[in-house]
Amino acid sequence: LREVYLKTLGWTAFICAATGVGVALVAPDMQQLILGEKWIGIAPLMVWLAIGGAITGLSSGAYSLFDALNQPKIGARMIWIRLFLLSAAIVPVAFWSKSVVDIAICRAVGEALFLPGLFHAVHRVADISFKQYIKTLYRPILASAFMAIAVMAANMTLPISGNIRLAIDIGLGAGVF
Repeated sequence: LREVYLKTLGWTAFICAATGVGVALVAPDMQQLILGEKWIGIAPLMVWLAIGGAITGLSSGAYSLFDALNQPKIGARMIWIRLFLLSAAIVPVAFWSKSVVDIAICRAVGEALFLPGLFHAVHRVADISFKQYIKTLYRPILASAFMAIAVMAANMTLPISGNIRLAIDIGLGAGVF
């Protein structure tokens, strides 16, 4: 099961890194094309929802692993910890700032803070080492970093915008990733 989990985590990281970082990079142009003029200004929210969703996606296989190893209590406990952590991060910010973007940022940060604890719980149950996690996750993370650098560099140097820039960004990003 350990190898299956790591393979699933690797493919999940590949998909989440590519789509999460990719959507975050093209959010302004994507918002314009898909949502239109009525939704001007929603791009920052799209950025943080994409990043938060990518981070959340990395946790998806852990709960199935706990069930497969006949440890559903650990999965349930981790879900409660996640709920508490996200609530502790989001509720004060929502109350004070009343900003949907700030709430999305807190969600992404909360998910990022939760993920190491979840990976540690998986480590305890399935004996997956830190080295195995690094070996599984480094390629998608590096690929998304290179993709971000390439797309941001192209956007800073090419004087284009709108749907043409979106098409170039998607092609460039996919090629670099």
